Amino acid sequence: MPSSLPLYLEAILEDFLEGHESRSIHLGYWPVGSKISGGLVAGQAQLDDLVIKAGDLADGLSVLDVACGLGGLIEKLNARYRRLELTGLNIDPRQLNICNRLRPKANNMFRWVEADASRLPFPDASFDRLFCVEAMFHFASRGEFLSEAFRVLKPEGRLVVTDILLIMPATAFLEVHAQLLAGYGPWPEPWIAPRQLVEHCANAGFTDIHLINITAETFPTYRFIMPSQGVLSSDPLARSLAALHGLHANGNLVYCLGSAHRHSWH
Repeated sequence: MPSSLPLYLEAILEDFLEGHESRSIHLGYWPVGSKISGGLVAGQAQLDDLVIKAGDLADGLSVLDVACGLGGLIEKLNARYRRLELTGLNIDPRQLNICNRLRPKANNMFRWVEADASRLPFPDASFDRLFCVEAMFHFASRGEFLSEAFRVLKPEGRLVVTDILLIMPATAFLEVHAQLLAGYGPWPEPWIAPRQLVEHCANAGFTDIHLINITAETFPTYRFIMPSQGVLSSDPLARSLAALHGLHANGNLVYCLGSAHRHSWH
């Protein structure tokens, strides 16, 4: 496993290889006031729907999914659109091997690339759409990634991301942050406010930058993934998940959906 990957991916990879069918590895989404039903997979599908809607996609576009995981988003795009050029990028070859089991439909084309998100191995102006779902906080630098995203998008291209932002806690929370990093690290830039993420996008050259706060809508995920108290006392990954839950519950975590454009005048 590459040293820059979080430990929680080990459990996800193991579950998938043992027969878990869902390729999604992100939190779920349930509109506030809606019934929390269908389990985690249903919530993850609703988040995917939100991300895809923000992408304003059409047949025939070139699409890059950065930190593509097990190919969950590309799987859904492959089922809904035609003649897409779909590229999934990941730093972990094991995840790409799982992605490679997918088969294109409707004259779509697949490409799987092993590379670092902060050094995208593509020419300028290569893609119409670029997605990055729940992964930016693991990158060495959000700013470097966003500059690369801007570079590889075509004029009038669109960026869609989801990100987890940690709001600077009181000193008492620093131990919780250390527990979080044990299972979810690397997390190189933990303390960042939404306005700073907007500034990163603007500094990269993006315009029409929009952030939607979906912190409350993603919080029900923990109903389905929190381990038992007995496991919490013995498993460092479980304690990391409990730390994430605590940050989310106590207002020290913001989950946002962001979109931005690279306009033709840049």
